[in-house]
Amino acid sequence: MILFENSYNKPIGIATISKFFQEYELNDLNNGLQHIEFEDGKTGGKKEISKIRDSKIKWIPPSPPWLWLYNKLQTGFIQGNSKFKFDLVHINEFIQYTEYHSSSQGHYDWHLDLGNDSLSTRKLSMSILLSDPNEFEGGDLEINLGGKIEKAPREQFGCVVFPSFLLHRVSPVTKGIRKSLVLWVGGSTFK
Repeated sequence: MILFENSYNKPIGIATISKFFQEYELNDLNNGLQHIEFEDGKTGGKKEISKIRDSKIKWIPPSPPWLWLYNKLQTGFIQGNSKFKFDLVHINEFIQYTEYHSSSQGHYDWHLDLGNDSLSTRKLSMSILLSDPNEFEGGDLEINLGGKIEKAPREQFGCVVFPSFLLHRVSPVTKGIRKSLVLWVGGSTFK
């Protein structure tokens, strides 16, 4: 029999951080976002995009005006990872600002954030709700925890961290606009 070293962690669940953002930080974010163009959210699937995802996104580069935001989200990953204890190495993707509009039933159907090639190094996903939850309906972030569906807290400026290999979705927005930030942190590929 071949034995492997015992190294345990908690790979299933979500970590939440309440009031992760402050109002002044949202103002700084909104001011900077005015200089970045929207594009349609995409997915790697082969189905018609609107069936899987309907959202508008902006990619926030890791350049000097945004380093405060990258540093802040890094601290959120460190705090959230205290639950999972994953080996994390890098943030090598841009932060994604996302809007889901009720006018088009904005949504992102069940999917994983882990994938092939560069997506294979994703270990943890982060979502921060920027909208006041009283200003939109629907748009719940739901995460499949091995057959049990858990809704992320609907708290403005709340941060949710979860393993990138968990199925999750944003349910259709039926009123208003849901705004969020999304980012992924990685490590070595699964081997």
